[in-house]
Amino acid sequence: RDELKEKITHDFLEKIGISLEEYSNLLIKEVKELASTFKKYIADTLNQYKKEFEEIVRLIKENPVLTLDEFRRREIQKEYKFVGRNEELKELHDFLKNPNEKIKVIFGEGGAGKTRLSIKFAEEIKNLKDWDVYFINRYKDFYPINIYKNTLLILDEAIKHKDRNKLYDFILNASPEGYLIKLLLIIRPIFIDSIKSELVEMSISFNSSIVAKGDIFQFLNENYKQIEEDKIIKIEQECGNSFVWASFLAEYFLEKGKIGKLEEVLDNRVTKYMKDIEHRIKKDIS
Repeated sequence: RDELKEKITHDFLEKIGISLEEYSNLLIKEVKELASTFKKYIADTLNQYKKEFEEIVRLIKENPVLTLDEFRRREIQKEYKFVGRNEELKELHDFLKNPNEKIKVIFGEGGAGKTRLSIKFAEEIKNLKDWDVYFINRYKDFYPINIYKNTLLILDEAIKHKDRNKLYDFILNASPEGYLIKLLLIIRPIFIDSIKSELVEMSISFNSSIVAKGDIFQFLNENYKQIEEDKIIKIEQECGNSFVWASFLAEYFLEKGKIGKLEEVLDNRVTKYMKDIEHRIKKDIS
């Protein structure tokens, strides 16, 4: 109200020595200066966080190792109930317990279950309080990682990784904190001599074992309970000792109602892959 405005103006002149209008102008100026300073502070802070965030993203993208969950998500299209392989798992646990063994090589034909065996082993290691487990990202350059406890690194399709020498060097140079670092290499039989020669040439001690034919009948029986036993036997005979092909044959049977020859089953699967890719990229790839 006007009377209050007059009183305030009088008090300002008497106690501060400036008019209300002068005070208002000074206040507006200070608010603007503060706003400008605060705006710059916010911009600088956000820019710093942006740099930190970009560095985190870079490290994630370039990370030479994957967690079990990351690897499983990339490698497995469908989860199946794991069966058998008790002897192989015991052998891997023995390798983990032996402080004198740094590197183990397991090899087997495609579809024999090597990758699923390594995932099952990794799942069991995760339950051990004194061990960490990571899968090597075979599509990224390897560089030494920080470890905080005994650590097992797993390299699937080892022949595809171009930084194996850096990896070997990291494994062989013991952690300064005294933690154990071990490496599990997974390859196909065609590459076993090449990997062995590589390790021998670098004077690296290792042991190797084969992942032979697994219990495909039990695998089918556990994961495709709706298929009759006589059909499971025929699928097992047709699958060439491959869990992957056995699953393709079983799914083909459930879809078509017949046990197809492997060639037509794989052709059917490839056609499905092509349709899926076309749907995802929205392009004709015929």
